[in-house]
Amino acid sequence: MRKINQPGTFPAIPPNQLAALFVFVILLFTATAAYQYHARTAELEHLMHEESAILVKALTNSAETALLGYQELNALSVESIDTSKLLQLKREVGPGRLIQRIGTDEAGIAYIIWQDNSAIISATPNITETVSIQSDAALSAAFHKNGPSSRLTTFEGQQVFEVINPFLFKGEKIGILRIGLRADHFEIASKRLLTQLLMLLGLATAGALAVFSLMNSRHNEQKMSAAYRREQLFSSTILSNMADAVIAIDSKKKITLINTRAEQLLQVTSQEVTGQTISSILPETSEAITRLLNAGEASQVEEEFSCMIHRQKKILSGRYNHFTAHPETPKGIVIVLQDITLQRAMQMMIERREKLTAMGELASGVAHEIRNPLNAIGIIAQRLDMEFTPTEVPAEEYHHLTGSIVAEVNRVNTIIQRFLKFARPPKLVQVPTNIDEWLKSCQHILEGEASAQGIEIRIHAASGCSSSIDRDQMLQALLNLVRNAAEASPPHARITIHARKDKGMVAIEVRDTGSGIPEALQKQVFNLYFTTKNDGTGMGLSITNQIVQAHGGLINVHSKPGQGSTFCIVLPAIV
Repeated sequence: MRKINQPGTFPAIPPNQLAALFVFVILLFTATAAYQYHARTAELEHLMHEESAILVKALTNSAETALLGYQELNALSVESIDTSKLLQLKREVGPGRLIQRIGTDEAGIAYIIWQDNSAIISATPNITETVSIQSDAALSAAFHKNGPSSRLTTFEGQQVFEVINPFLFKGEKIGILRIGLRADHFEIASKRLLTQLLMLLGLATAGALAVFSLMNSRHNEQKMSAAYRREQLFSSTILSNMADAVIAIDSKKKITLINTRAEQLLQVTSQEVTGQTISSILPETSEAITRLLNAGEASQVEEEFSCMIHRQKKILSGRYNHFTAHPETPKGIVIVLQDITLQRAMQMMIERREKLTAMGELASGVAHEIRNPLNAIGIIAQRLDMEFTPTEVPAEEYHHLTGSIVAEVNRVNTIIQRFLKFARPPKLVQVPTNIDEWLKSCQHILEGEASAQGIEIRIHAASGCSSSIDRDQMLQALLNLVRNAAEASPPHARITIHARKDKGMVAIEVRDTGSGIPEALQKQVFNLYFTTKNDGTGMGLSITNQIVQAHGGLINVHSKPGQGSTFCIVLPAIV
């Protein structure tokens, strides 16, 4: 450079000072680049901790839910129920199946390992063996720590960012869950930093330094964006393949995350509900969330609750846990939901069948014991009426009394016949039947059952399904339901019969607009001899339930006082 000593201009800078200035500038920019590298790395690690916290918690809860499901399944021991289908379902949706489906090539996942103190419980296909918890200091420390840990390690010659979380079941630590993410971005960041330092050393002007600083800043932004996209892909891969519904909310009870299963269960979309309060879609969870917030960070809340989702009653099992991705971030709550409607319906069906079987056997035994002496009483009363003439009382009164005895004996015999009929399961003659056409063919018979009160019968049959049924027996079941609906409805009301598809099953609903059934009585309506009518026998719904169960189906009721009742028969469909 030339010295400029003209008046009104700045004095020239000596070469040694200029060299020192450039060295200072280069060192300054080098230090700035190194600081940005470490800052970006720290931010990336923070982001991975934040994203992984929700995913590890959700996967752990899925494992706990699956283990509880296995325990419940093992506890079932009913000869008439085929539990192998339930076991196959649990195997298909359990955490082991989820880990196998996720794989190791997408979303930067290197491996997933679920292990205990003695062996690997489940892992991705590329893992055949691994170190034990006791032999690895980091794994041992993570096992004894309350909360997730992380470390940088190597796997198959590549750097891996590993998240380790202890697995607890019923308050006892029984293993750890390890998720390894490929840490290519860390290695790339190191190489890029070296390149930047070499470029800085080759630059001689402040303009080049400024350009390089801009490039460095842009590169770091792109690196963070790529890492964030990778984490998002990782999150969506895990959550989308989970069998349970997962919802994350913040400290203000606003939804921040909802997975695909939750969208399907609640019939909403993530775009619709993100940012809304959880009470806007599931108000039944508000009490449990409040209890969890008041109980402290170490607590967990579990509950079962009923809710209406698009006019369908669902029974959900909910698990509520705190999560904190980082000490600087606000606390939130992860809600893991499982639809146990079918499971509870099957349990209710088992209990109902056991109760009715016991009552039927008792009725059969009592009926046989009573029948013989009762017939003797009837024969004696007939002989007294025909062979004897009273001398001390009027003959008319005498014959009236003996006739009453015979009539009452016949009435008791009729009740005994009902006992015996109920005690013997119906013998079915099942044929493949188009449910829609069959319902329409039965309309005039069903209308005759309700015509005396001027009640209208409407049939909506567009299910497109077929089922193997005994048409006469199933018609008897429908007649019982229509008769009950007509007796509970005001004159000139309407009864609607609706056939629809329901997850591979055929659902036949009989809906009335009558007085409804109190919730406390709904579990008793299928019990033998339970009735709320003065002249009722209490056998109609019991027989209906028996017929439906003989077809391999189930029947349930949903009712609210003053809003009518809906009885739903669910039968296996013919594919």
